[in-house]
Amino acid sequence: MKQLTRRMRTTRLWRGLASQAGYTLVEMVVLIGIMGVLSALVVANTKVGDKRQELRDAANQFVSAAKHAESMAAASEVVEDPTASATDPLKKASRKAYGICLSSSPTAACKTTGSLANYQLYVRDAASGSDLAATNNAILIKNYPLPPNVQFSNPLLGFPLGWVDYVPPQPKMTVNGLDTQRPDTKIVLSSSKDAGYPQTVVARPAAGVVYVQ
Repeated sequence: MKQLTRRMRTTRLWRGLASQAGYTLVEMVVLIGIMGVLSALVVANTKVGDKRQELRDAANQFVSAAKHAESMAAASEVVEDPTASATDPLKKASRKAYGICLSSSPTAACKTTGSLANYQLYVRDAASGSDLAATNNAILIKNYPLPPNVQFSNPLLGFPLGWVDYVPPQPKMTVNGLDTQRPDTKIVLSSSKDAGYPQTVVARPAAGVVYVQ
């Protein structure tokens, strides 16, 4: 009788433990699957957010470089030409234009390297005598490389050479040699690996502003 009672107690104990064991094997498999899906979604969203932020930062840097050129033009900043002779009156002088240039092919006009993976802050004295013509005598101030896998997808409305200039003393803004006659120009930065999430920089000569749309 005592042995039977002991067995009954043991059986009840095991049943109690089983009822408190928590999840069954099937429930655990389902739970792990759900957690895996949620983790994948979090990782994917993080990558998209990082890509968007990288393009946004590149667009903001372009605007910052343009504003730097504008401030140089407003001050008619004196810039030294390292290639000019010591007796050249333009060796160290204010310039006719201060701007940003990008090009898909090498050109002496803006000292570009012929790559849409970078752009340049430069100053120049227009050899043609026109303040609006991006021709020769360009002096490179700074080269701005874009982040890896980021590129200009339409340099200034598809022109192989594009420039945004600020002409002293106001300064007056021009895009590809035109001022108020040119409508808003959109410069698109995109990923070279993924066409999604582009960032657009707008150059508006009529108002003299460059901004991220």
